[in-house]
Amino acid sequence: MAYVQPDSSPFLRVRKTTKGKGRNFLSTKEGAGMTEAGVKKYRKENPGSKLKTAVTGDVKPGSKAAKRRKSFCDR
Repeated sequence: MAYVQPDSSPFLRVRKTTKGKGRNFLSTKEGAGMTEAGVKKYRKENPGSKLKTAVTGDVKPGSKAAKRRKSFCDR
């Protein structure tokens, strides 16, 4: 089990694996961000969270997904 600092970010409580069956994050080549399973696990531990998965793949220009991706990339 990974070391977790007390009173730290809730993201540190989710195992940061990018390989294997139980992974919670995508690799950099896949577009980075959390997997759907990782987001579900995070939401379970943090009720009321509005965390969403990363926007990967092709999106229609001007769509909500395209705006979310642009917003993320601008940070």
